[in-house]
Amino acid sequence: LATGEGPRRLPIPLTAFDPSPAPSGRDIVFTGVPSDQVFGGNYDLYVVARDGSNLRRLTSDDAVDYEAAWSPDGSRIAFTSFRNGMRNVWVMNADGSNPQRLTDANVGGGNPGSGGSAGDAAWSPDGSKLVYVVG
Repeated sequence: LATGEGPRRLPIPLTAFDPSPAPSGRDIVFTGVPSDQVFGGNYDLYVVARDGSNLRRLTSDDAVDYEAAWSPDGSRIAFTSFRNGMRNVWVMNADGSNPQRLTDANVGGGNPGSGGSAGDAAWSPDGSKLVYVVG
């Protein structure tokens, strides 16, 4: 938003939450689900231009993907996913390609740095590290 602009609703056909603007300010990554599937639907990550145009789906895994965060240079996106049945931190290229799991959460713990779940990642200012919540 420009200085003095109030919030506005983007014209996208999804129920959307957890927005994260790209460092460039041109795009927004967010969690979305078809509005008629909010309860029990598949939550995936989408990116849209700031004006609401050029909506693109980044993930299409059957598991829930959410809590996206752009890297400082805008080339990667960290996110939380239940892809292996557990809540873990993943990272992918900004176009949705090359998703990689970074943590190895396991019920009962036993995996240093991951515990029973890991998520809600944030990048260090130089993009070389991620901090995340362990449960």
